[in-house]
Amino acid sequence: TNSNQPGGGTVSATAQFTVNPSASTQVTVTPSAWQPVFTLGGSPATLGFQISSSSNTALTGTISANVPWITFDGHASYNWSAPESVSVTATPAGLAAGVYNATITVTAPAASNSPVLIPVTMTVLAPLQITTTSLPTATWGQPFSSQLNATGGSGYAWSLQSGSSLPLNLTLSTSGLISGTLVPANSTNTYPFTAIVTDSTNRTAYANLSLVVQAPIVVATYAPSSFQFIVGSTYVEPPNGNNTMSFFATGGTAPYAWTASGLPPGLKIDGTSGFIVGTPTQPGSFPATITATDSTGRIGSDTLTLAAVTTPLVITTPSGQLPPTLPSGTVGVAYNQYLDASGGSNAGYQWTMQGTLPPGLKGQVNPNAGCTSGCSFQFSGTPTQAGTFNFTLQVTDSLGNKAQQAIVLIVNSGSPPQITTTTLSLGTIGQTYTFPFAAKGGAGGYQWSFIGPGPDPRLQLSSAGVLQGTSTVANDCPTGPGIWIGSQPPFGTFSSIYFQVEVTDSAGQSTSKQFCLPSYYPTPTISSLTPPGITVNGQSQTITVNGSNFLSSAYLTGSGTGIFPVTFVSNSALTFPLTPSTSAAYSLPGNGGLLGEGTHQLWVVQPYSNISNQNESVSIYDPVPTISSVQAVLNNSAGPCTPNLNCQLIVNGSGFVFSTQYQAGQNNLGSCVAHNPSTPIPWNAVTTCAFSLPSAGTYTLTVTNSNQPGGGTVSATAQF
Repeated sequence: TNSNQPGGGTVSATAQFTVNPSASTQVTVTPSAWQPVFTLGGSPATLGFQISSSSNTALTGTISANVPWITFDGHASYNWSAPESVSVTATPAGLAAGVYNATITVTAPAASNSPVLIPVTMTVLAPLQITTTSLPTATWGQPFSSQLNATGGSGYAWSLQSGSSLPLNLTLSTSGLISGTLVPANSTNTYPFTAIVTDSTNRTAYANLSLVVQAPIVVATYAPSSFQFIVGSTYVEPPNGNNTMSFFATGGTAPYAWTASGLPPGLKIDGTSGFIVGTPTQPGSFPATITATDSTGRIGSDTLTLAAVTTPLVITTPSGQLPPTLPSGTVGVAYNQYLDASGGSNAGYQWTMQGTLPPGLKGQVNPNAGCTSGCSFQFSGTPTQAGTFNFTLQVTDSLGNKAQQAIVLIVNSGSPPQITTTTLSLGTIGQTYTFPFAAKGGAGGYQWSFIGPGPDPRLQLSSAGVLQGTSTVANDCPTGPGIWIGSQPPFGTFSSIYFQVEVTDSAGQSTSKQFCLPSYYPTPTISSLTPPGITVNGQSQTITVNGSNFLSSAYLTGSGTGIFPVTFVSNSALTFPLTPSTSAAYSLPGNGGLLGEGTHQLWVVQPYSNISNQNESVSIYDPVPTISSVQAVLNNSAGPCTPNLNCQLIVNGSGFVFSTQYQAGQNNLGSCVAHNPSTPIPWNAVTTCAFSLPSAGTYTLTVTNSNQPGGGTVSATAQF
């Protein structure tokens, strides 16, 4: 009823209800559902179910299931009294893998919600296991892929056990795929590892596996990288030949079977030996694949580009000479020669000729050449006319390649030219040399050349027969001058250099002759000797020879001297020493001998040169004599000189030499001395030879030296 109505008053509504004291109590069971999971053959699982009353009213009842694999405290059903925990056991024994549904029923007569139904879903899983037991063999350097498999679960995740590893570049994905491209290697190795699989229920399984990685079958060739097949050439394998390329394999089990694709047309591979054989017919670059299959069925291959080329089509002599030349013919003498073709396709040669052959000769494709498709052209017959004949040959091969060659065929008369030159003029080293050779006879139109090396690398022989250039090689010849041939002490032994020249006439006839080219160094010239004269003083002297064209091998000689060595200063100066001697004024070096007072002409001698001028000289002068004391004594005695007995003079002073003249009174003693010092001149004391005087008295000693500068003599006197 509500009051406070509009207009005042109240308003009411009615309904019926029933009070049922016996329905106010409910039974409560937890859990309200159960999903046990087992592995096939696994142990039973027990779960405590809590049964209670919603009020303080005591409840009792029964718990049971509709399947035999659920029991309650070991029984198919159980009487409970709330509150109570009832042990419910699910037993998968004897059941196959699968999902099993059941219902647990809890009844309580006094409960308003009885019966209470509890759904049970039991899953029996098959055992989780890795079914992969072995892996295919992998090969180094090649891609690899293999899937690992497992059973007994779902939602697999794969991994490697800690410490396990795969070969380099291979990985195991979470989906169980082992994949990757292995690094190149040439050995066979085994790699053990442990794989782990985990399913969606977090179960795990392990498997110990191993991966064998073997060496690949490698195909290679013995031929060099630059090998090319020649179109038209036949390639055979041993024992019939060995001009081709072959392939070999390693890493597999012999024997190997060979196949090939993409080879140049006309070629194939021998299935047993691996040799490429046949005759290529087309040029080009051909990508080919060579495959070897070993006795176990494993395959290896190599892809490479093979080249087939045509060599230039050329016309040659049978010996292969390029450019070809035909030997000369002779009038009245049978002639038979060939020219060959090679290169191009090496097949289907066709010949044409333009021009005129010598009368009496004909040209034709050689019918008996022993080669395919006319590879030779023959010239045959007996020429009847001398001369030079020009014509052109052309050959075309089966691919349309062409080659042309101008040919000159000379027919000579049979009488070759003669070289009339006998000797060559003397050349001078370092100076220009020109000499014309001469010939006569033959057909004229002479062409000159050396046979072998010439006489001097700086001298050239023109085709006109002129030898010219700058002389650089010293030489002497028996034909002249002939000074430097054979043994020439002290210089050594000299031999001559010879060379040959050949003259060929317009008919191809030739004659050769040997020559010797004399070539001397410029003649040395002496302009002066410094000093031009010296006065004997007992000291060594050095003389300088001035002039030109001196060589380091130069020697000096002169009138009355031997050949003696000098010191080479330059090509314009030589020096030599004068050494005081006890036998003459001076001695010369080497085998020069002695040099006394007077004027001496000297000249230069050096290999491969004429002797120098002989009008320059050096003079050796006597010193001016002096007398410091004179003592007259009996001969060979210290006693005083006595008239009419042999006496000697002991003279002291300076400037006494071998040629000094002595006059004692009226006695002219000449240069005779009985004793002089054993030292080089000039001396300071001498003892004269014996003489006698008729009476006692004072006499004059006159000492005179000639060989004075400017001529004349000089004297000194003293009393005794």
